Amino acid sequence: MKIRNLLRVFAGLPGVLLWPQVQAQQGDWYLGAGAGMNEAGAFHQAGFNDDTLCYPAFVCDGAPAGYRWFYDLESDSGMALELAAGRAWNGWRTEISLARLDNDIDQRFTGIEFLNGDPVRLIEQNDYRISTRASAGDLLIYSLAFNVYRDFPAAGGWIPYLGAGIGAARAELTALYFEERYTCISEVCQGRPRSEFDSLQLADLSDTVYTAQIFAGADYDIGNRFKLGLKLAWRHVDEFSAVDSYLEHAPPSKTNTNSFSNTSHWSLALELKRFFE
Repeated sequence: MKIRNLLRVFAGLPGVLLWPQVQAQQGDWYLGAGAGMNEAGAFHQAGFNDDTLCYPAFVCDGAPAGYRWFYDLESDSGMALELAAGRAWNGWRTEISLARLDNDIDQRFTGIEFLNGDPVRLIEQNDYRISTRASAGDLLIYSLAFNVYRDFPAAGGWIPYLGAGIGAARAELTALYFEERYTCISEVCQGRPRSEFDSLQLADLSDTVYTAQIFAGADYDIGNRFKLGLKLAWRHVDEFSAVDSYLEHAPPSKTNTNSFSNTSHWSLALELKRFFE
């Protein structure tokens, strides 16, 4: 992504936030904090390398240009945390918020192909036994966003609102693990030493991307300039990718690139606001 563009956006946020103070005679600054649960939809992983090694289980027409692999990723329910600072005036609010989303990830292998797009065909019988393990840890999203809200007239003590925001997010997939081991079915494998085919990777992959969000909620005035409410949020986090090296691989010093599709997060949080004159 173009980080310079994000820096320009956030460089202008203080002026946007202070604008209501100049335009309106009355307004309140506030600090907010919220905690709740979030649900992330399924997303996908696609990776590739430029490994020219033909592995024993594969049928190769000459040295391959590399490999491409695919996984489906599913998430469990996780925590949603948010801190915010903003200003309210004439039924409107502007704020800058920091949010953190955390979801456990289940990874499911869906396919592999050569880098040129040709399907990988398997040899039915060979001298090697292959053991493969793959897993992922948590999906972590840290976001910095500028939000605008419209507060509606109170009804029964509740103040409903709608809002939207844009910003930047650091997306991280932790503990991405891949291990592939080769052993001989017979005492001596016919071909290259089995250890040359072993692979091992354990990495935390992260990237900085765009995020957008919309909100709906309601606050209740509990006195002494405090408001307590429920906030429903939907957040879109753009696709991200990262390059990492193997801990063990043949040939050595090889890297791989993994990309993750965009994610959508629903969260419901209990939020407390403290207003100041």
